[in-house]
Amino acid sequence: MAKAILTTATFRPAEIETITGITPENLRDLRKRGYVEGAGGWTAASLVQTARLIIVSRLSAIGIPPAASWEIAQHENAAEQVVAFALDFDGAIVDQNGRAIKAGLHLGNELPQWKLPLSSAKRRRFLCVSDWKSAKAFFTNDAKKIYYTQAEVPLLTLDLKAYGALLFDKARKPLIQIEGENDVPR
Repeated sequence: MAKAILTTATFRPAEIETITGITPENLRDLRKRGYVEGAGGWTAASLVQTARLIIVSRLSAIGIPPAASWEIAQHENAAEQVVAFALDFDGAIVDQNGRAIKAGLHLGNELPQWKLPLSSAKRRRFLCVSDWKSAKAFFTNDAKKIYYTQAEVPLLTLDLKAYGALLFDKARKPLIQIEGENDVPR
């Protein structure tokens, strides 16, 4: 039996601009400043890097500086949460024939190599930032917690599920392809 091979989408600078609004020039600047991890000869971003750039772009749009935006985007795997939500959509994961398949049925509860929380019990929809200068933040699924905390401390709340929808919608291609899935449960 063949072992399942997972291939994740990568995104070139023009695709990153479509998804995040970050221009290739600004992306190059972010890389030079060390805010975007990458290998030598970097020309495409991984799925998780692109999710992180969505968070950075949204924070930058409201005036949070790049260093703080990057720190918040790296908070306890926030980008991985975005990717996990994106994988919920039909067509986000396809087999070798391009047929849409569901993450939970074919990938289990998590993908350890990417730290993706695929089970709903491991998902955290909201990332709430109470102090962007120190990147002080917490995850929650409870809107009441946001409401009651905000009564005491102003919060910036990021909807990671909405960012997952944005990633899937603007990518315009499957995010993961599974090949040789004989060992993948049906």
